[in-house]
Amino acid sequence: SAVRVEKFEIGTILRMQMFKGILVLLFGILLCTEIAQSHEEVKKEEENLSSEEEENPEANSIQGRKKPKSKEEAEAEHKTLYPEEYSDGVQGDMDLTPTELAELKNIAAQDRELNANFGKYRAVALNSAYCAHYCWKYYGTGIVYYYVPDDFRGRTAEEGNGTNTPLQVLRAAMDEIEEAACINFIEYKSGDTPRPYYVLVEYGTGCSAELGLRYKSGQKLSLGQYCTLKIGTAIHEVLHTLGFYHEHTREDRETSIDLHLENVDAAKLNNFEKVSDVYVDRSDDYDCGSVMHYSPISFSKDKLTPVKTITGKTSACEQKMGQRDGLSASDKIKLVQTYGARSCRPR
Repeated sequence: SAVRVEKFEIGTILRMQMFKGILVLLFGILLCTEIAQSHEEVKKEEENLSSEEEENPEANSIQGRKKPKSKEEAEAEHKTLYPEEYSDGVQGDMDLTPTELAELKNIAAQDRELNANFGKYRAVALNSAYCAHYCWKYYGTGIVYYYVPDDFRGRTAEEGNGTNTPLQVLRAAMDEIEEAACINFIEYKSGDTPRPYYVLVEYGTGCSAELGLRYKSGQKLSLGQYCTLKIGTAIHEVLHTLGFYHEHTREDRETSIDLHLENVDAAKLNNFEKVSDVYVDRSDDYDCGSVMHYSPISFSKDKLTPVKTITGKTSACEQKMGQRDGLSASDKIKLVQTYGARSCRPR
């Protein structure tokens, strides 16, 4: 009897183990089938993308997957990606009067005569003489007061990037800059202690900013339609406020890029004038991936084909050119070199 019970228990255990084995085997088969299906789906997607790229060479470019059907449509699409190119300031989006531009050149020229060490450049930012006057150091290094009127504060997410309002995108841009260097953006509100110099944020007709601290009560920072669609565009304009120029206007640009001025809209040729090292410092390395760099088809007279106005000397350079995702590593270094490290004050 005891033997029969023992045999029964052994048989039961064997059957249970066999059942478990079958379950494991079935699970393995199902898992392998699912993986195979996933691989097949990925393969089909890759084949579809490859087919699409063959039909449309620009499918993988910053122009997007869907090729515009007309020059007008291509121009409109580019405006959503790079709205800063459609303002009427110096180099597109820098608000400088002729008098201010002449003043900038004069101050910097004097610095070159007086400073024997001038030429040891540090960033595509205002040089040491100009920065002494017009970098944000009036309230302490890197302290920037900004005022948000009700009109800008009341803008909706649809007027921003679809998810965030223009104000939320602006603040995210400021946060990214603050994380990189000794910069502190402080909102200036009605009823606060009066501040003689501050930035007035507007939902204007385009994207533009006055260059550096202009010693004005309410110097303008305009973030209008499409200007907060990408955080990088907002960062681009705020960096102008902090005194930064466009990367593609460096005197040493030929080391990394080639210009094709024959493809530039004749009325926009001035946007490719170099910013002389006489009054602008530069870093040792040109940065194609800077958020301050314009795109390969900036100011092109034909954005449908498209014909390029800027090409990189390397494919790596060209792939990064015109990104508006945020600060590049080099952008962060330039901010630190101009305003100091983030550790300058507790956050």
